[in-house]
Amino acid sequence: MGPTTTASDERLVDDSVGTGRGIHGTLSYPFTAVGNWLRMLSDAVSWQLVAFIFSCHFCLKGVTLGLVGQAGLPFSQQYLKLSAEETQRLGIVAMFPWSIKPLVGMISDVLPIAGYHKRYYMLVVSVFGAAALVYLGSVPIGPGQALVYVAALVLVNLQVSVVDLLTEGKYTEKMRLVPEVSSDVVSLVWSNQTAGGLLATAISFFALQTKNYRAMFFCAVPFSVQAIFTSVAGLLPEDRSETNAVKTDLLIKHRSLFALGTFMGVVCVLLAAIQLVTTDMYTQLAVTLLCAIVLSLSMFWCMPLKLAKATLFLFLTNTVSVSFGSAMQYWYTVDDRCNPGGPHFDYLFFTVYTAIIAQLFSAVGILLFNSYFSKIRMRKALWISAVISSAASKIRMR
Repeated sequence: MGPTTTASDERLVDDSVGTGRGIHGTLSYPFTAVGNWLRMLSDAVSWQLVAFIFSCHFCLKGVTLGLVGQAGLPFSQQYLKLSAEETQRLGIVAMFPWSIKPLVGMISDVLPIAGYHKRYYMLVVSVFGAAALVYLGSVPIGPGQALVYVAALVLVNLQVSVVDLLTEGKYTEKMRLVPEVSSDVVSLVWSNQTAGGLLATAISFFALQTKNYRAMFFCAVPFSVQAIFTSVAGLLPEDRSETNAVKTDLLIKHRSLFALGTFMGVVCVLLAAIQLVTTDMYTQLAVTLLCAIVLSLSMFWCMPLKLAKATLFLFLTNTVSVSFGSAMQYWYTVDDRCNPGGPHFDYLFFTVYTAIIAQLFSAVGILLFNSYFSKIRMRKALWISAVISSAASKIRMR
């Protein structure tokens, strides 16, 4: 029996490609290395999963969300005539599908559709998300129609968040089965998202110059629609369940986690609703703090101690990474009448050039993860990233 070849061995072989091959070999080496890397990943976790990661993280999280996000500021200012405060509040409502991911994950785990726990959930939300983008790109929306705009954004975020959640569940499962390529899978995910963001920025560069901000939603439609076809085709690897019945045994076994997830879903809906019901910031702050405290305590009641501590750490990390979101975007871009002496950036500079810088730093982060952070203890990596994130947010506030 011959010696076995591991993923690490294949990576060493791949790194030798292009050595001593002259100018042609040097120029083609990056493409050859990436091709060999993708083949190695395809052999380890299946080409279908690699392709679906491209569908989710390049097309949806990278391009679709990139275009929607970059269109949001000019759309809110020029078409809807919203104030900074209104944009901030409605933005929280638009993003709430990301907060109910635990609830969506639990429902998909216990209630298959036509025998599948992922496929048709992704199909349904993709149809709604694509339809919402078509609506935003084709139907004129003006002052007084902000809620229509937010409802469409909720559907777009629902599509991306659900597909992201179910894809994440599958590649996390593969990482557990093939741990030697786990860092490569993470790098693949973030590389796709970064590349998609760069493509969205390139499209925005031309769209913003025409001042037809609605067209940016239309540009996102093909990247949203493709998820319908990849979902129907069953590109995400998944075994068919023998029954469509509710998996009550799973509900009973993990009843505390299901209770917590349901409670979190209710809280997220409440927090989104409070943004629409009242404009009093003290009421909003009080409700938010109360929900945060109750959820933090509930985690230690319903979750294993280690998992609860990790979740609380991530929550606190996000809490100290303060962001003023839309309010700061307005401060940077409004004219001298609203912000005397302000920077008065135009949309092209503020949206495109800053996005390019952000994507380049994302690429640096991917490189650092692969070469350094993937080789150290997770606790140390989390602390370093938390300190960098918090420090950056403090600098931005000055």
